[in-house]
Amino acid sequence: MKDRKTFKTNENKVQEQEKRKNIQSLKKRFYISSLCFLLLSITFLLMPLGVNGPENNDPNVMTIILGLSFWLTLFAGIITQLMLFRKFKQLPSKCKNHYGLGLIHFFQNKKAAVADLCCMVSLVLFIVFMLIDGTMYIGYVLLSIAVFSFYMHCALNGKIYNTLFEKQNKKPETKEEGE
Repeated sequence: MKDRKTFKTNENKVQEQEKRKNIQSLKKRFYISSLCFLLLSITFLLMPLGVNGPENNDPNVMTIILGLSFWLTLFAGIITQLMLFRKFKQLPSKCKNHYGLGLIHFFQNKKAAVADLCCMVSLVLFIVFMLIDGTMYIGYVLLSIAVFSFYMHCALNGKIYNTLFEKQNKKPETKEEGE
């Protein structure tokens, strides 16, 4: 009987280590995806460098580099998100219903509230500045902030983030083995 309990305890430890390894892998993918979308938003800040003068209609090297970096970081971010979703679905059954973006959820946690507010404010300011004078560099800055904060809004309000980062601090109530 004691061997059976020891075997189950060792099996539970192995399962727990495997779960921790999977969660670390998921966190790594989450960070990589966030980095890709940060780099994507930075391409908006560099767009004025790729703009040609009115006398030159040929695309310059900077325009091509910015275009490629925009699309590569966008696709890399989307692909890492899809890989994150796929890997997340493989977690134990109690976590399987916790995947998806928080597109229509707002203020799910403190970090998400900051991203939500940044997204809303930057979008409103972007529209206002474009109506006033669409040639100002501040438009690129606000667009960059809006793009990144929109991604962060979706990610931080999502169930994956809440399961990986927020719920790990809450320890589930467990019964003592002697009870």
